[in-house]
Formats: sequence, C-alpha cells, structure tokens
Amino acid sequence: MDYEHIEKLLSTNLRLVGLESNQYERILSGFRDYSRYSGKAVYVWENQKGLYRMDSSHIKIPNTHTPVQILQHIEKVRYFGIYLLKGFNQFLGEAQTQILLRNMSRSINAYKLAIMIDEKLVIPQAMIGQILLTKPRMEPVLAKTA
Repeated sequence: MDYEHIEKLLSTNLRLVGLESNQYERILSGFRDYSRYSGKAVYVWENQKGLYRMDSSHIKIPNTHTPVQILQHIEKVRYFGIYLLKGFNQFLGEAQTQILLRNMSRSINAYKLAIMIDEKLVIPQAMIGQILLTKPRMEPVLAKTA
C-alpha cells in the first residue's frame, strides 16, 4: 500500500473498507511506513491472537481475540485508529458481526477506520453500500538476482 492510497481511504466517508489481496505482509509494511511517517495509530487484529498497536506489537490489547470483541472494542474507543482486520471474510455472514459492522458504518466518529483484509471478500447483501471494496495499490518490487 502506498501513502496516497491510504490517505484516499481515510478521506472517504465510509468507516469500513474491504481490501482484497493475498499480499498481507506487503500491506502491513505499507501501513507500518504510513504510521511512522504520519504518526497516526494503526492497529492489527488476527482471530484468536487479538489486537495490538503496530508500533508496539508486543503489547496485546485485552479482550480483543474474537470478531465480536474486536468490533465492540473499536465501537467503544474514542480516539483515532486504523484497524487492520486479517482474515475477516469468514465472519461477515454472522448476524452479530453484521450488526456491529452496521453500527460502525453509521458512526459519526470519523476518527476510526476498519479495514478487513482477505484474499476474497464476499460482502453480505445487508452490508452492500456500507463497505468500500477495493484492492491495494502497491509500489512495484524489483526482483532480486541470486
């Protein structure tokens, strides 16, 4: 992900973004660079591992291990944050997850952005129009010679 693409995602009025890619580590690297350059907080979540702030990966945020817990946490916090949710597609069909996502999408708190990252995202009918579905814009990587 490049800085400009991340800024465009932040400038939308949507609070939920679906990012389709199999290049998870490159996406993380782009957000890590963005966080360092901008000073903005970026958090990473993985199912059953929980949430951590990207620049303090050794400190896990309690009670954020499940999809419902992480969405409740994001809903409660009142400070800026970009939340990268890895492998979230498998939870999009769950009723409680959809309710929490819908609440988040209607939030007037423009300081939070949840980005669901998966190889393929299937947006449920009830969530269409509330999640911006996109693909990452990546800087090319030069092949290394042996």
